Amino acid sequence: MINLVSNSIKFTDRGEITVSVTKNATKKDSLLIAVRDTGVGIAPQKQHLIFQKFSQADSSITRRYGGTGLGLAISKSLVELMGGQIWFKSRENTGTTFYFTMPYREQSVGLNIETNPLVNTGLLSFADQYEARETEKLPTTVRDNKNLRILLADDTEDNRILFTHFLKSFPFEIIEAENGLEAVDKIKSNEFDIVFMDVQMPEMDGYAATSIIREWERTTRHAHIPIIALTAHALSDDKQKSINAGCDDHITKPFKKDVLLGVINRFTN
Repeated sequence: MINLVSNSIKFTDRGEITVSVTKNATKKDSLLIAVRDTGVGIAPQKQHLIFQKFSQADSSITRRYGGTGLGLAISKSLVELMGGQIWFKSRENTGTTFYFTMPYREQSVGLNIETNPLVNTGLLSFADQYEARETEKLPTTVRDNKNLRILLADDTEDNRILFTHFLKSFPFEIIEAENGLEAVDKIKSNEFDIVFMDVQMPEMDGYAATSIIREWERTTRHAHIPIIALTAHALSDDKQKSINAGCDDHITKPFKKDVLLGVINRFTN
């Protein structure tokens, strides 16, 4: 649902986005969820690419809107793992509607919500449970790290939220940038201990931004700033491309908390 709604927001400049949830009329014990927008739509000859990994309907989409081409492939996998189906209807320049089904079983719900609120049950959110498990694995040297200023350059809000959530219990100041141009401007006007740079961003990608930063360091004799590439591609050629652009290391998405902290520890101690 998050991926589909985020996509609709990204590609809809005007009009509306509608989310509906109904009982599936064609299949008992399932729900039909629809996310409809009045956005740019998808050209007929590109529609077969929509659920493929690392692909977008048009290369200009990455330049204008950003993204990795993984969101819909992940959505399809999640829906199918839970026993549902996903499909869409779209008209170019008119809009798109994504549908998916989800198994559903009615359950009786007690009426004592006020006397037994969920907040008092001791249950942790999924994110907090994950946080607790991952923190137990971390070495003491990472937990006690010094105050650091970190720049995160990533055009996807979900990635930035996850990144800051993973590091929220540490004494780090995290500054965000939504594209390469903004990242370059922030680095030239602020001091950072380490930079995490998404390689695919609108306006200016991470490769170009890193090259500009390295040239600026040379001309101004500024100290070398560790820059870590963030990418959805794990191939050795992609890592080498990041290194050639001037990055110090390369992390594939989705990243894990222990990997982030390991890199921070390695490049700032």
